[in-house]
Amino acid sequence: MSGGWWCDGVRWPGQSPELGWSRGGDRRVSVLAYGAGIGFRALGERHCVGARGNVCPLGAVVPGRSTGGRCAECARLDRAHSVA
Repeated sequence: MSGGWWCDGVRWPGQSPELGWSRGGDRRVSVLAYGAGIGFRALGERHCVGARGNVCPLGAVVPGRSTGGRCAECARLDRAHSVA
């Protein structure tokens, strides 16, 4: 997956939402406009999305057939702060 940008998720810092992107230490954003189209192209392995807004410390690969986007450790951390 060299050279590709990873989507960090949606943010709403001001008047409009934006998608955050990262590649190594570089960051950028794409402002989202109401009614505009958006598309993604997925290549390579699936990696853990982390927990509670933090990057996965393991950089774990998530199996392609997994129904969740987190590794076991991040899934455990995410559930630790859920309200029942």
